[in-house]
Amino acid sequence: VTDIMRNFPADSKTYIVTARRGDAIGPILSYLDQIRIDSNQVRPIATEGESKGDVIANMIAQKIMPNGKSNIHRIEYYEDSERNIKDVLLKVCQNENLDHIKPDDFELVIYKVIRDKSNDNYNLEEISC
Repeated sequence: VTDIMRNFPADSKTYIVTARRGDAIGPILSYLDQIRIDSNQVRPIATEGESKGDVIANMIAQKIMPNGKSNIHRIEYYEDSERNIKDVLLKVCQNENLDHIKPDDFELVIYKVIRDKSNDNYNLEEISC
């Protein structure tokens, strides 16, 4: 996933949403700097166990343009927890309260991170709304 982050477009906004407490943000940003990812380009959010689906849904709802639609057109979400994936699908894809504010071209693409224990690599399984 960090290799993918290095290739994000310059005009994208990258958030790291962690279920950990706020005191985990400093070490996360330090780690990114150590592996040569500019932590100044990352916006960390510590949910402290709050639903990641709720956090993402709230972000969409907070970014409303004059036309009444969110300015968030695409979200790429990388996750290894099946529980969190189901939560995000429920709270973002199946949330009728968001339907009227999502742009017509809105996309949520979830990449389930799966560890291949045979060679200690990671694979991505794409899931969409």
